[in-house]
Amino acid sequence: MVELIPAKPGSLSLVHLEQTLGVFFIGYIFMMVLYGFTFFQSYMYYSRYPHDHWSTKLTVVLLCLLDTAVSVLLSQSLYYYLVNLFPFTATVEEATTTFCSHVTLAAISIFVAQLYYASAVWKATKNAFASGAIAVLATAGLALGIAMSVKLFKDKTFADLAFSPNKAIVAMSFAMVTAAGIVTFASLTHSRLPAPYKLDLDLFDTLVSFSVSRGGAAFIVHLALIFVFIGIPQKIYWIPFYVTSTKFFVIGAITLLNSREDAQTVTHDSQWNSSGATRTIGGSSIHNGTASGLQFKHSKPAIVIEVAQTTQHDREPGKMSYGIAVDGDGDGDRDSSLNRLEQKNTAI
Repeated sequence: MVELIPAKPGSLSLVHLEQTLGVFFIGYIFMMVLYGFTFFQSYMYYSRYPHDHWSTKLTVVLLCLLDTAVSVLLSQSLYYYLVNLFPFTATVEEATTTFCSHVTLAAISIFVAQLYYASAVWKATKNAFASGAIAVLATAGLALGIAMSVKLFKDKTFADLAFSPNKAIVAMSFAMVTAAGIVTFASLTHSRLPAPYKLDLDLFDTLVSFSVSRGGAAFIVHLALIFVFIGIPQKIYWIPFYVTSTKFFVIGAITLLNSREDAQTVTHDSQWNSSGATRTIGGSSIHNGTASGLQFKHSKPAIVIEVAQTTQHDREPGKMSYGIAVDGDGDGDRDSSLNRLEQKNTAI
């Protein structure tokens, strides 16, 4: 345990604060920004795919709840460092209980996201070796991640992670997760995803596809995490990479789900394409789903009604008559006078 000594003037140097609280705070900012994307992607999923299988809905709920819990736990840890320990010289030398819980839930959330990636790889490639490798590596990463949290619960000093066997356990945990991310990204990039996924539509969609939904950003940040932790294990410079990589895995899995065609749009489009109806509205012809003007999705031929309106001026001053004729093509051409109004105004 680090002894809590009341701070004296000049005892907390700016360099020390930057290397401890500053690093932790930077990671917290990035994590909360990415949490906003998690919430937004979850909302988009339930808005666009209300008829998905219950297991898929449960996966999104679980990922969103785990990500929320992870964010809350890290927020409480930062509050403890900035508020509860403010009068003391000890800052971020030791992990809090909530941070240890954060490590456990982060490992579980990454595991759930990578299991979904394994399922997506199987659906896209039918490659049992690749999807099985992702599942096995994700399971190993989960086990080692829980072991890392157990070590932190027992010995909460961050600097002790730099010594064996703690360093080996933490490094292997990061390596397993990174390896699963690399296999996922390579498999989804090598094989084009089938319908109803709609990736690579334009430059922006391509960038989102490779960096987020296919797990590119997640494994890159996690790979950087390995190098930072192995290179400087005594410092907590690895924490910002750790908390942000967890978010990227969760966001990537939900974004991949949201990259599918909207089920309602697909249904409407298929109904319109199966209809041979041709309609002319305002000079725009529509046939088999193509139009030069307005577009209407309809599965049955429409009845066209032509309305003609005429205005007649009588010779008598202040007297006008209106006539409306309607022509419908239901059983044949019929012309009938529907209404005639006469209005007399007395000129003053």
